[in-house]
Amino acid sequence: MIPIVYNHTHFIVVNKPVDIGMHASSNLDKTELGIADLLCQLYNFNKLYLVHRLDTHTSGTMVLAKSKPAAHALSKLFEARKVTKYYIALLAKKPKKKQGKVQGKMEKARNGSYKLMQKSKESKESTNASDAISFFFTQPYPQQQTSINEVRLNNCSTTVQPNRMAIVKPITGKTHQIRVAMKSLGSPILGDKRYKGEEADRLYLHSAYLSFNFESEEYIFKTLPQSGNFFDQTRLSELPEFNNFAWPKYAIPSITPLINNIS
Repeated sequence: MIPIVYNHTHFIVVNKPVDIGMHASSNLDKTELGIADLLCQLYNFNKLYLVHRLDTHTSGTMVLAKSKPAAHALSKLFEARKVTKYYIALLAKKPKKKQGKVQGKMEKARNGSYKLMQKSKESKESTNASDAISFFFTQPYPQQQTSINEVRLNNCSTTVQPNRMAIVKPITGKTHQIRVAMKSLGSPILGDKRYKGEEADRLYLHSAYLSFNFESEEYIFKTLPQSGNFFDQTRLSELPEFNNFAWPKYAIPSITPLINNIS
């Protein structure tokens, strides 16, 4: 089931579960629907349009448009960095630094992975238009009171537990951006096999917050993960407001005025 968080005239917001892709895929003669088609089937929508993307193994807050004009307007908001996004990620290893910025050019690596090209000392203060930019804070994530000492995964087991949680504010929206950023800090996300994260029952990355202005009205959406042995719902629900963290200032580029009224 894919919970609908908000149903607007021109778009819906859902809490995407893990392991649902953006597009249809076939595996062992079985076809899995992409999220837009799956939602149409579940809730009898005529048509839904993607306006941004989440990795198949990432869960969380996601917007889909109900019409092409709405999809165009919402897509422009994401492209112009007019949407504020916050993610939560659980880490099994301490990162090289507790907070800061990860910035660099993303390049394709092997087998669909990406790597972050570190900036030289001479260019660290400059910003290239193609750079991936993420700000982050980390904090301790103590073991749960009812300790999960062993999680069985496809005939194997792990005793690894997260010890830190990252709150990430991506400025850009590159493929695998947050996953690559955490790996570059020496602390890949728990469950992220692609980037050498410790094995777990899922990828512990969740899109927890989206906010944007649409047709002169401000919208804010928050979700908690629905699955994951190490995601503590009580602890996550008690997190401070993400906007209250001391995020660095970042100049958002101006954009062409959007359609004021969508019909």
